[in-house]
Amino acid sequence: MTDHDDRIVKLEEEIAHLRQTNEELSAETLSQWKQIEALQKTVSHLENRFASVEDQLEDRPENTRPPHW
Repeated sequence: MTDHDDRIVKLEEEIAHLRQTNEELSAETLSQWKQIEALQKTVSHLENRFASVEDQLEDRPENTRPPHW
């Protein structure tokens, strides 16, 4: 092989490694996005539950200082 051929082979190897790394990063990004969506749904559900519990309270406690202050 000539020097030119060696350079082409090295470049092709580098491109293959970069493609593999890109695919791995894309898969990880997709996985994290799915986790974020699941967490957003959980937070939304908890906000709704908290709001419904708050609405059911008849006497809401006042925000006052404790007697030892």
